[in-house]
Amino acid sequence: MAEKSRLLVHRLIWGILLIIAAFISFLFWSGNLDVTDEVAFVILIYIILTFDSVTLVFFIASLLLTCKIYDYNGDEIIVYAGWYHHYIKVNGEKADEHNTIFTYTAINMSCTLDDGAEVWATISMTNRISLKINNRLYNRVKK
Repeated sequence: MAEKSRLLVHRLIWGILLIIAAFISFLFWSGNLDVTDEVAFVILIYIILTFDSVTLVFFIASLLLTCKIYDYNGDEIIVYAGWYHHYIKVNGEKADEHNTIFTYTAINMSCTLDDGAEVWATISMTNRISLKINNRLYNRVKK
């Protein structure tokens, strides 16, 4: 559950920053912020536009962070797809991980459960998670 709360914190932080950026932009464009120097005005425009753009990009990227928790024969399988850190945990212990900033292909991770079942997790470029156990797609996500 720590993974799910980590995703929520990322989304809240970037959502709050996006609201602050929109509020500052609103104040600026509505004329409530008075800037008399023309050079300072242009610099302030570039700063506000850059801050707004970066905040919007990171907020959208935080919506792509994914974590799915599966239950298979009493084993809890967690597949986490973060910014650049991806891993599989089985019963609280990391079984496989992959670290990358950006990849042009899907990330494949695998492990073997105690009962001999082969687990394959595939994480797409947009952090969509699919899990196969013994070459069959497994969809029973724990709520």
